[in-house]
Order: sequence, then C-alpha cells, then structure tokens
Amino acid sequence: DCDLMSSTKHALNIIDPFISEGAVFLFDDYFCYGGDPKFGEARAFSDWQTNSKFKAVDWFTYSSHGKAFIMVRKWESVSLFPLIIEHISYQKQYLL
Repeated sequence: DCDLMSSTKHALNIIDPFISEGAVFLFDDYFCYGGDPKFGEARAFSDWQTNSKFKAVDWFTYSSHGKAFIMVRKWESVSLFPLIIEHISYQKQYLL
C-alpha cells in the first residue's frame, strides 16, 4: 500500500526481478489525484512499465480508487497472453 508516486516507484523497482507472467497488481489508490495519470500510483506504474519486460493488461477496477492489472511479457514470442486472457474471461464471471 504505497499511495504516493515515490514509494510506489521504489516498491516496483524492488519487486521487478521477482515478477512473472500472470502476476496480478492491485493499486488501491490508482485513481487518486482526481484520476490524473501524471500523479501518484498511476504515474509510478506508467513510468516503471517503460523499462520493464512486462506490460499491464487492464483487469478490473474496484472501489472508487482501485485498479487491477495482469502482467504479461512484452515479447509476443514467449507470451502466455492468450491463455491468461482466456483464464481472466473465465474468472471474471465469478468475481464480478
């Protein structure tokens, strides 16, 4: 629960080597700052993805400020993306 841009960036950089495809990221304050993507967790996550080997796939939003993502590899040749999306679609019917 990082809340701020600086602490979110720090946390993402620490966990980066341990992230695997299919990891779920939950940001409970993603839409803070009036939903402006230039601030807070949204900005930190966007900046982090620039140099990451992963990209985020939107999964769902929750509460008034939260957002969930599933991480997939940027390189399609080694991606499990189609299987993950199929799994997400299957699970969405039970989560929402």
